[in-house]
Order: sequence, then C-alpha cells, then structure tokens
Amino acid sequence: MTANSVAMGLALVRKNVASLAAELKADPAPTLVAVSKLMPVETLMLAYNENQRHFGENYVQEICEKAPQMPEDIRWHFIGGLQSNKAKMLVNSVKGLYMVESVDSPKLATTLDKACEAAKRDVLRVLVQVNTSKEESKGGCEDHEALAVAKHIVDTCKNLRFSGLMTIGKLGDPNPEPYFKKLAECRADVAKKLGVEEKSLLLSMGMSGDYELAIRMGSNNVRVGSTIFGERPQKQPTNTDTATTEQPSATTAPPAAAPAPPSSAAAPAAVKSTEPINQAVVGAKMGSCPFSGSAAEPGSKCPFAMSGTMSDDSIFGIKLPAPAWLCGLAALSAVGAVFVLRLRARAA
Repeated sequence: MTANSVAMGLALVRKNVASLAAELKADPAPTLVAVSKLMPVETLMLAYNENQRHFGENYVQEICEKAPQMPEDIRWHFIGGLQSNKAKMLVNSVKGLYMVESVDSPKLATTLDKACEAAKRDVLRVLVQVNTSKEESKGGCEDHEALAVAKHIVDTCKNLRFSGLMTIGKLGDPNPEPYFKKLAECRADVAKKLGVEEKSLLLSMGMSGDYELAIRMGSNNVRVGSTIFGERPQKQPTNTDTATTEQPSATTAPPAAAPAPPSSAAAPAAVKSTEPINQAVVGAKMGSCPFSGSAAEPGSKCPFAMSGTMSDDSIFGIKLPAPAWLCGLAALSAVGAVFVLRLRARAA
C-alpha cells in the first residue's frame, strides 16, 4: 500500500460523501470512519497524513497495540464484537477511545461504565448495535431489544452517553436497503420512547460497497475500509482473540491412534509393566533371571535371552506385562512339556 493509493482512496470517498451531503442538505456531513483492521501502523499513518482522524478497529488486542503508537488526536471507534472481560482493557489502553459502536446488552454497557469510572476518563459515546439481518452468527441485539439496552444506558450508566444505533446488515446481500430501513425505524421508535429528538441519535451504517446508499437513507457514520486501504491481509491467530477466534475447537477429533501391527506367530510386542515384581514370592532380586538367578541388574545380558537385555520384568529379552516369576514359571512349563513330548516320541 502506497501513500498515493491511500490518498486517492480517501479523496474518492470524501468527494462522494461531500457530494451526497450537499445534495441531501445534511448538516453536519456524515463522519467518515476509516476501518483499519489488520492494517499496520505505517498504513494508518498514510491516512493520518491526509488529515484522516476517525479510525475504526474490530479487535481489542489490535487497537490496544496500535493506539499507543499513533498520534493522540486520533478518534478511535471500536466497531467489533466486545466481550465484557475485554472492556476494561479497551478503556485503559486506548486513551483516544472516542466511541464504542457495538454495545448490544445491558451487561456490556454496565461493564464499560464501570471501566470508565475506574479509569476516571471522560464520558464515552456508545452506540447500540442492532442485528437487523437476524443472523445468529452476527453480534447485536434484536430490534425489539434496542430500547431496553438504550434505556439502561441512559438511566444507569453515568459514564456513557447513548449516541445512537449501529448495524452491519447481511454481508453479501446485494440489496442492503431493508437493513438500513429497519435501523432507521428502530431509531424512530427508541427516540420516541426516550422522549428525545430522532435526529439527535446517530445512525452508523454503510461500508465500502454501500455507504452511498446508507447516506441517502440517513446514515451519520459510514465505515469504509477496503476502498481506502485496499485488500486486507489475513488475520493471524492470537492468544486473546480466540472467540471470537484461535485455539483448537472442543469438537476437534483427537489424532487417530496408530494402527495395530498385524498379528503373527512372533513374540509379542514389548509392554512395560506397571505392576511391581512380587519379591516375597520368589525371594529373588528384582531383575534376576528366573532360570539362573544371575544378571540381577536391569540392563545386563540374560544368559537365556535370544536377544535384547534384561529389565525389571523381562524374559528372553522381551518385556512382558506379567511379573518375572510368573513368566519364568510359564517358560519352565513349556520346557517341561517339550521334554515330555520327546520322551513319548522315543518310547513310541
């Protein structure tokens, strides 16, 4: 991203916003919020150098890292989903936090209010986010819940200023008009119930692909990113963004176990026994060979072994799950059976 391309993108959007504001006699003109999520500080500074001051960010960790590196006169808008446990971090780390546009519950409003009080900061502007597309995957309250959230802010959150409503609409829908219309209707209802002028409440709606339509339908804040900054890089996983997005899912299947080896007449695979040898029964040292009593130290060569070395529970160089005395007894029985069979064969 070059300084020239950012400057051209900003100039284009500003020209369109100013033209629409003049046509609609909008005073003041809609605020352009440059959505800079996933963009490096260097790119944001290109826009800042073109006199852009309102910037929008979606992720708490990202805005908390960028804000201290940027000039203090920036007006930061937080426009992403906000968890209550991140509210304090957001308020404390972003000194130029101008507005939170994604308040969608009384609980989040109360948490933000307490964080602002503890930080002894100026009153924070907030918008209530409304899920006008009724998508389960999207943040925001239902339109019929907006009044309750707004009233809670007005009545109980002295460190917050209820400033209006925000919506995203259904991504990919070529006709966002129903979502913008729904938010405008919601504002009218909330303003009436709260007893305030309708136009005193802001509407934040419209992005790169539809901000001009949004302005025609009454938007006061437009959130434009890719038209200014170009295509965004992919989001990298972080330790704190796992919500919404980065640790393995709880439903992820564990790695498949290695397939069992094919059965054969060969000796069984080595298995380390966790059961101690019953030395009281055999009166022998751990690791001694049940045939000769020699090689008591684990790791020494068994005189009867075909291969391998002795271990605490081994015989014939093979680790077995049973105690060594039991393995020895089984081996002696096998030798005896062979001896008996040979005697019978000679007798025959």
